[in-house]
Amino acid sequence: ESFINLALEKNVLLMEAMHYQYHPALKDFFRLLEQAPLGSLQEVSVFLRYYRPTAAHDIRLSRELKGGSLMHLGCYCLDALTKIIQQPLSFTNLHVLKQTDQVDLACKGNLETSDGRIKASIYFDFSGHVFNSGVEIKGEKGYLRLHSALSPTDFCPQEPKD
Repeated sequence: ESFINLALEKNVLLMEAMHYQYHPALKDFFRLLEQAPLGSLQEVSVFLRYYRPTAAHDIRLSRELKGGSLMHLGCYCLDALTKIIQQPLSFTNLHVLKQTDQVDLACKGNLETSDGRIKASIYFDFSGHVFNSGVEIKGEKGYLRLHSALSPTDFCPQEPKD
């Protein structure tokens, strides 16, 4: 609450750091989805793999601070799902695939809308050596995939400037 009061006092914007949603490729992706080229959505899948934190006291792996892949990576996957589906979702299952010191390192889960018409899946993982992500959507009229959807900072080599 003190952050909210400080932001109000200083008249500055305070927001969660869901930076991926402001990347131009993702903005274009959402504009395309608004045109409903896929018809009714049937399935949506989102994944995010990120480097495993290596610092001894990294908060992302702290059990006491509720760290782990669900809290650090899963929130991005769930945020993307809710923006795409635009309906409340419920988990049908969630599995911890890897863990250490009672902190999850990789999880997968399935969700669905209350009417069961749209199925969704998420996968997130502190893989150790990869940073990638993606969104896949299946609709009644087709299929759409966006690579690097939640990790728009992929390295793109450029020619050196003179």
